[in-house]
Parts: sequence; structure tokens; C-alpha cells
Amino acid sequence: MRQSSQFITHSVIITALTLTLLFSPNRASAINKCSINGQVSYSDLPCPESAHSSEFTQQIIPPNDPAAAKKRHLANKKKLQQLNQQKTKEENQYQREVQALARHIKKEKDHEFTCKQLDLKRKASHRHQFEMQGKRNSYTRERARLRVKLAENKYVHVCKS
Repeated sequence: MRQSSQFITHSVIITALTLTLLFSPNRASAINKCSINGQVSYSDLPCPESAHSSEFTQQIIPPNDPAAAKKRHLANKKKLQQLNQQKTKEENQYQREVQALARHIKKEKDHEFTCKQLDLKRKASHRHQFEMQGKRNSYTRERARLRVKLAENKYVHVCKS
């Protein structure tokens, strides 16, 4: 019998302590804003005596305030539109730069190809002139010499300038 009365006493004490803890104001959950020498810190502990302290409160807009919600929505929508416009502008600029670079590369490749063609024509005209040196016809030799001169001038003009 003694054990059951001790059990009841312990149960009553534990219940009383639990209720006391549940219904007592809980200061540990409050957030304090402390300013010490211009440095601001936030803590759930009380500020030191040398610090300027104030309880930190965050402005909470009630969820059932339709006017405030609509105002926030419109502001967010406007900001999103501005961000999308900026993104589109940057993407367009990037595309223009890529296209300009592609045109430049193509132009360089085309120029390189043209120079290779002109160099081949120049070499072929030199070979042809060499072959024509043994011919008796001066007209044929002169024509081969002029072809070499023309091929050289064209190559120098297009590829060496």
C-alpha cells in the first residue's frame, strides 16, 4: 500500500511540474537584438548590461489581408517582368555576339581557303611556265610568264595585305 501511495505522490509531482513548465512564460523563445559598440547581434539569451538591447520583432502581415497580398503580388509581378526583360536583353546580346563571332570565323576560313586556292594557281602557273620554256613559240612563253605574274599579283594582293 505504501508503494502505491508513493507512486501517486510522484505522479502528482511530475504532473504539477509538467503543467508548470507548459503554462509558464517561455523567455527562451524570445529573440533579443543587442548592440555593442555598433555591432548588432541576435540571441535568445538576454543582452549583457553594457549593450543596448531591444526585443526583435518581425513584421508579419496577416494572411487574410487581401489588399496587402494584392500589393505584394503586383510588386512581385512587376519585379519578375523586369528580371525577364533583363534576361531577354542579355540573351539577345549574347546571341548577337555569337553570330558576330561565327561570321568572323567564317570570313577568316573563307579567306584562308581563297588564299590556298590562289597559292595552288600560282604554283601551277610556275610549273606551266617552266614547261613552256622549252617551246619555240615566244607567244606561248610570254603568255605563261604573264599568267605567273597575274597569279603572283593576285596572291600578294589578297593574301599578303
